[in-house]
Amino acid sequence: MRPLWKAPLFRTVVVGAIAVAVAVPAASATTQPALRPAGTVSSTPTLGWRANGPVYAITVSSTRVYIGGAFTKVINANTGERVYRSRLAAFSRKSGALVRSWTPRTNYAVRALVQSNGQLIAGGDFTEFKNPSSSVWVGAEHLAVFSLGGVRDTTWHGSTDASVHKIVPYGARVYIAGPFHHVGSVTPSRQPNLAAIHRSNGTLDRTWTPSVSTGGRVYALALGASKTSIVVGGKFSTIDGASRVNLGRVSTTNGSVLDWTPAARCVRCYVESLAINDTDVFAGMAGPGGRVVAYRSSGGSTRWARIANGNVQALRYLDGVLFIGGHFSKVNGIPRSQLASLVAVNGGLRLFHPAFSKPYHPGVWVINAQRDYIRVGGAFTGVGSVKTAHYVSFKYQP
Repeated sequence: MRPLWKAPLFRTVVVGAIAVAVAVPAASATTQPALRPAGTVSSTPTLGWRANGPVYAITVSSTRVYIGGAFTKVINANTGERVYRSRLAAFSRKSGALVRSWTPRTNYAVRALVQSNGQLIAGGDFTEFKNPSSSVWVGAEHLAVFSLGGVRDTTWHGSTDASVHKIVPYGARVYIAGPFHHVGSVTPSRQPNLAAIHRSNGTLDRTWTPSVSTGGRVYALALGASKTSIVVGGKFSTIDGASRVNLGRVSTTNGSVLDWTPAARCVRCYVESLAINDTDVFAGMAGPGGRVVAYRSSGGSTRWARIANGNVQALRYLDGVLFIGGHFSKVNGIPRSQLASLVAVNGGLRLFHPAFSKPYHPGVWVINAQRDYIRVGGAFTGVGSVKTAHYVSFKYQP
């Protein structure tokens, strides 16, 4: 078996309308489903608005792009105009123009931001929230729900005692993860790292109570392809006492540990990011260097693994392609600066790899891949000679 640290052999094939460099793995008897052809991605960034601090979260609606992070201003890369925005901003999805009337604010960083059922759900370091056109800060302990217009829902009372880093809404619940220990403000309940709250009002769902090993951390959450499970990634040795090294699945219904046991990839590795398709769970890992591993959704065996020389902090799957981001400069020994794309069925490196500017650390923190643009956020300073710090998009042609 070829050692994983060696760069794979490559051949050039055509997928859809774009040539890709594909790693040639050992033959596999596993049948793959038919794939939508991968689209063409421009390696030249689209000039638009950028931020003056890290962007940790990106979500889209049919008409807008919303970003969250640790910034206090957004800057027009074409004109140099600087506009005050406190950790949240919105742009037109079609034109990229700043939505100037959309001005909700938080007092500290937004780490997670999702759009669901006509609302936005934010999580992060913040403890206060301010509505557009308001001069009043109101308490919002690490969680907030607000309209697409930016107005907070005052009937929703979700809160934690420390930051929320991941949010997965599904059904009547919102699943959350982060370095918190208690959920709720009036009568806080101990539910460290991982919890479910009621979508309707933000209160803790006390029937869903999985826990990771003492001292463990949950860094990544994803809804399973069948929507019957939540995939949990982080740095832990057990879930509810069952051996699960840094990765496992729990029931969306009652939180019970499911019989899916992916093997640990190395002693000091831990899972920092996740992505899902119909057949696989993709795990981005940190630790000594970094890596990305594709595990089969059925059984948990490894389909392929690739090594990076820095943490893989962001993953996103689209049309047979896995986009990966982090603070690496190489993937399997091949130069790839902070952003790379892989063929999802075998981990082969694609040719799309814009040259993000040094320094490599902290790198890319979030990728939002849609069939109009691949949008990327993080702590980077630019792409090549283009000074588009912290937020950038690349045109995608299906």
